[in-house]
Amino acid sequence: MFRSILVAVDSSPAAHNAVRRASLLAAHFQARLILLQVLEPTRLTLPYGLFAAAVKADSLVTRAQLTLGRLAAEVARDHDIHVTVAVRVGNALEHVFQLALQADLLVIGAKTRNPFHDGVFGRRMQQLLQLARQPVLVVKAPTTAAYTQVLVPTDFSACGDASLRLALGMVPDASVDVFHALSTHRETKMRAAHVPADAILRYVESSREKCLRRLAAMVSRAGSQGVQSSVGHGDPLVLCLERQKAVAADLIVLGKEGQGQAVTGSSLMGSVARQVVAKARCDVLAIPRSALPQRTDGPSAQRPSAHFGTQAAHDEKNWFRRSAAPMGADCH
Repeated sequence: MFRSILVAVDSSPAAHNAVRRASLLAAHFQARLILLQVLEPTRLTLPYGLFAAAVKADSLVTRAQLTLGRLAAEVARDHDIHVTVAVRVGNALEHVFQLALQADLLVIGAKTRNPFHDGVFGRRMQQLLQLARQPVLVVKAPTTAAYTQVLVPTDFSACGDASLRLALGMVPDASVDVFHALSTHRETKMRAAHVPADAILRYVESSREKCLRRLAAMVSRAGSQGVQSSVGHGDPLVLCLERQKAVAADLIVLGKEGQGQAVTGSSLMGSVARQVVAKARCDVLAIPRSALPQRTDGPSAQRPSAHFGTQAAHDEKNWFRRSAAPMGADCH
């Protein structure tokens, strides 16, 4: 499934969690692991001169290469995988994005417990999630073993079936739970129109049954009999986070539609998907639609695999696409 995995690293504990998780995945898929560290341009005061700034930058790059090299040797020894390192100087977002085009999976560590650090790097992480054309795994928890419980939220969009099949292929030994949040929008309109309470209850129950049938059909198309399905009723973000706690999921897999522009204040992905990435207590795998395996309606294997080939860079105009509606669509 994954032939090359890129990890964006720094000196934070979150980055080390990302390296450990990526190492387990690389060992499982026999993939090449790439460790990338981007150093911000060094700025010295004018009296020291440009030469001093260049010398300091070279020194920092050399030190980073040595540190990253030791980490790569340790990871390669422990997991018996091929590891390469890269150190760049410049804009972190640009370098990670460009090198990610040559990888099948981008892994980043989520920063926590530091408001200033999160304000800078959290925004950068959201920009990467928006622009990425490969799946992005956001690692939040320390890694000890392979994933055991996976939650796949779906809004029955085009990404739903492919996201489920990807989850099955990525973690073949894990338990998978597919979940849909039933919107209360139409129910609220019915109450405002003074529709009788028993009629509203019948409508909600009918919608829930329809959603359960659609989830069952999705599981059937994925070719797996061991997937659990459930439907919640209410706010999709709250229900998704509650479902993650209820099933003790250590990974959430969700699809996102298209790419968008990475500018301050822009809407990155759908609002619900963005908040799931930010607030979930477990790791989150966000997959752009372009990286999802195409749906096939014919017979499939029990745990089908998906291929993520390296994608060439597109024209800049293709970056600017609006995302689809978030989870919570009614079943009609």
